[in-house]
Order: sequence, then C-alpha cells, then structure tokens
Amino acid sequence: MNNAYNIKSSPIWPYEVIHFLLEVKLEKEKEIIENHDSFGKTKREMEDFFHNYLEYKSILKKEVLPIYYEYPKLDIAFKIGKDESNQAELVRFIKSIKVSKYDKPLSDKDRAKIVEEAIVEMLQDSFVDLEDDAEIESLSHLLGLLETTEKTAEEKLQLISIYENRCEFMLELEEFMDRVTPIFKTHYPIISNDFDSALNLLKEIENLSAVLPEAIIVDFPDAEETNISTGIFSFNQLSIGYNDNILNYSIGIYFFILGELKKKYSSYEEALLSSLKALGDNTRLNIMYNLAESPMYTQELAEKLDLTPSTISHHIDILLKNELISITMDAEKSKKVYYKINKDKLKSLALAIESIPNGKERSKDYGRKNQISIS
Repeated sequence: MNNAYNIKSSPIWPYEVIHFLLEVKLEKEKEIIENHDSFGKTKREMEDFFHNYLEYKSILKKEVLPIYYEYPKLDIAFKIGKDESNQAELVRFIKSIKVSKYDKPLSDKDRAKIVEEAIVEMLQDSFVDLEDDAEIESLSHLLGLLETTEKTAEEKLQLISIYENRCEFMLELEEFMDRVTPIFKTHYPIISNDFDSALNLLKEIENLSAVLPEAIIVDFPDAEETNISTGIFSFNQLSIGYNDNILNYSIGIYFFILGELKKKYSSYEEALLSSLKALGDNTRLNIMYNLAESPMYTQELAEKLDLTPSTISHHIDILLKNELISITMDAEKSKKVYYKINKDKLKSLALAIESIPNGKERSKDYGRKNQISIS
C-alpha cells in the first residue's frame, strides 16, 4: 500500500453505532439479495455472502434496540419504527454530527454547537447561502433560513425539533453510545473476518483513485494527509471528506467485492438500455449540454435551466448512476460538488450504438462498471 495512506485497522465505533441505527430501517442488504442475478449469484448464495453481516446485525438489534428506546430524544432524528419513507434529512443530519468530538468531555455549549454545525451543513447542502463558519443565532433565525429551502413541512419540523432539543439530544446520544459500544465490540468477532478481508484488500492497493468508480474524480492537490477507514454498516458505501488539508475516505467492507461482481455479471443489454433511457429525457439532455461547456454545481444548473435544485438533483442522480457524468471535487472549491461530462463513457456508448448492426459481441464490455451508492 502507498505510504501516503493512513489506514485505520479497526472500526470507528461511534460511526458504526450511527450507521447501524440507520440500517435498522433502510436494510440495504435486502435490495442486493433480491437483485442477486446482477451479481452472478443465486438468492441463497447472496444470503450466504451476507451471513456474518446479518448475524451480527440480528444480535445487535436484540441487545441494542431495547436500550435505544430508553432515549426518546434520539427518535427525533432516527425515527426507528416509524413509517416515514424519506430519510434524506435524517441521514444528512446524523452523518454531519462530528462524533470524533466525543473523545473529550463535552459541555452544554459544545453539545449545542455540534448540532448547530450539523444543521448549518445540511442547510448548505440545500443551497442556503451560508458562510462555512456561519452560526444559527436563534430559533427565529433558523425559521427564516428554512423558509428559503424547499424542504417539506415534515423535514422543517424535524430540524426545528432537533434544534430546540439539541443539548438533550446530544446528552442522550453520548450516554447511548457509552452503553452500546461495548455490545458492538463484544460481538465484533462475528464480522471480524469480513472486516479483515476488506482491510487486507485496501492494504494491497497502490493507487486508490485507480480503483474508484469511474464517476468519481477526486482532485485535492493540497491534501497533506489521506486517511482511510472501513465501515461495517455502511458496507456498500464510499464517503469522501476534506477538511484542513486532510482527505478522509470511508469505504464499506463489501464495496469492492460487490463492485467487482456487478462489473463481471452485469447485463450488457441492461446497461445499454439504462444509459439510453437516461439520455432520453429533455431535462437530462439539457444538463448534459450545459456540463459539456463547463463543470457546474447543482445551484448553477438550477438557475441556468430555471428548475428547482431538488429537480436537478433527481436528474443528476440518474446520470451519475449511469456514469454519464462524474463528480469533481477540488481543494479550492471543496465545499461544493461539481459535475462534469464523462467523455470516456459517452465514447463507449457511441461505440456500443455504432456496433449494433454487428451484434452485441463487439461492445459486450459496455456498462460493466462499478455502480455504487456514494454518501
């Protein structure tokens, strides 16, 4: 492994607790098991693949959830057992909490600031014009900021409730973490082999950017340090963060394995049809034309096409899934995610279309890329 990478050799337990609570409701492994054909496996084989993960998760559900229900303020964010289907705000908020700050005793002022910073980060993600060091001055200030967003009434109420209960929420989260982390560690041997396999794979990689999905272009020339951690309950996710000239990757334990299986067994026809369908929409085609001129971020595209940011985000997700565009992040503009045309993918698509009269053999490799969710 390149010496420029610092690889964490054990799970980051606060993050595992948070992702576990998210996965209790999301259950992403079920979708993968149901789509077993895309990974070249039978349903039984895919269930066997997830055996250790499911056993670990099942034991934690039995022992951790009864403790969770002792802390009612946590449900403001996690909403375990509720029927709400839209968890975008929940996920963004929870991931924005700087759990690393638990390493020191926290005052009420610290607790309030951690939650306020997380809310500010969420508002920035929703295209509210705030400086990086902006603060929420009061409840009325927050209400004014929320009025400038396109969040639903439910999402706004959730943020308001979190803000009003920020100290109590953090106190409960801290105490909950202290109580359940030993449970996670006690049963860790169930999943440890899977974790170690992912860790060994990471250690063998000389150039991380060379094995990332084609849709991700990370450009941080000023990064002085690169840290890599491995996630259990974020098993199929890749997260990238950049702060204070430090680049942080979090890579799920099955991220590369599932990616390789998808690449090997994905259907040529399915990939080609999906890409053509993605381009067969006027809005997405206009997005492609604009990105062909220069990289742009969501708000710029929304203003250029006279559409809402949420509408642009919906179409961007489809284009990203088909790798027709790529994500670009750079040191100078690290607070914004820019999108650009994926020229290689478009050339590959053009060749696939051109070879149709000759049968699918000439372009059978089209679409066999790693399509992984990015958080």
